[in-house]
Amino acid sequence: MNVTAETMRALLVGCMAGMALLAAFYLRRREMSTGAYVAWGLLALLVPLLGPFLVILNHPGHLRPSLRRPPLRHFNHTSMIAVRIRRWRNRLVLR
Repeated sequence: MNVTAETMRALLVGCMAGMALLAAFYLRRREMSTGAYVAWGLLALLVPLLGPFLVILNHPGHLRPSLRRPPLRHFNHTSMIAVRIRRWRNRLVLR
């Protein structure tokens, strides 16, 4: 299979566009000022092949509150016993 120079260029441009798109989706999840969005977006677009990696590795801004995971709830021994009793009662009621 012969790969021409034009095919290689097209694949390279497609890869660069895909990485820039990935960086743009990553920036969309971050909470920053408009100027910071523009600056990080320009870095992702103007530095070929390395810009999107730099954007993602630097973690600019803060993660939006709507995308954060809720804190893990740690159960103590008493609450685990209460859960077992509740499940046992539900099994008895359903029979």
